[in-house]
Amino acid sequence: MAKYAGTSPAEGRAFDGVIRDNNGTDRGVHATVLGKPQPRPRRVALVDRDLGLARAVRVALSSAPGWRLTHYTSGQEFLQRLNNPLPDVVLMEWLAAEAADSAFGRQFLQQWPRVPAVALMSQPQPHTVATAIKAGASGCLVKPIRTDQLLNSLKLAVEGRSVLCQQAQDSIFSHFRARAGNAPLTAGQVRIVELLKRGHTEKEIAVKLRLATATVHTHLVRAYRLLGAHNRDQALKQFYH
Repeated sequence: MAKYAGTSPAEGRAFDGVIRDNNGTDRGVHATVLGKPQPRPRRVALVDRDLGLARAVRVALSSAPGWRLTHYTSGQEFLQRLNNPLPDVVLMEWLAAEAADSAFGRQFLQQWPRVPAVALMSQPQPHTVATAIKAGASGCLVKPIRTDQLLNSLKLAVEGRSVLCQQAQDSIFSHFRARAGNAPLTAGQVRIVELLKRGHTEKEIAVKLRLATATVHTHLVRAYRLLGAHNRDQALKQFYH
């Protein structure tokens, strides 16, 4: 039998609208509006020491129903306070490779690979962006973050889609162009190789990008040549290392 957590709204006290089982498990059903059960808010965990950013994110989420924010100032605090259920999406500060919170990001992505996590950066250095993506991040956002960009990115992340703002794209593209020397990979070739890494076949990539399969194959052959690779595995190794 289900019971309400807290007291009822009619009693005029705190009520989070969550319906839980007798053992306290969140059943995912929330307060009703005109008799219709409402879906539970998506849980967003922000792991970032920037208190100004935390306030801005809280204000942004308050403008759109369906999100609930919990802020942690460090990866250590997140791990200490974490309890089930896990967040639906994590926004995490991602610093240089030697920084503690970067180590936390890699640990989180390794331990909970099914929870989408978006890396937040102030300076999208190519190596830092590449490191986050290689570790398994759903994508990267560069501070400051616009409200519409934040809300759209959260929606994409919980849908299992990639999130990469324009600054991060420009940064990582320049990195790959530098590796390719005088014959840089085009943005289209980079996108195709990214999809290849995720396990998509040439046919699936063609459908996703609305290209002919032969066109995708041609792009891949050229990308392999520019990366000095002879097959898929070699190309991905050169692309992400």
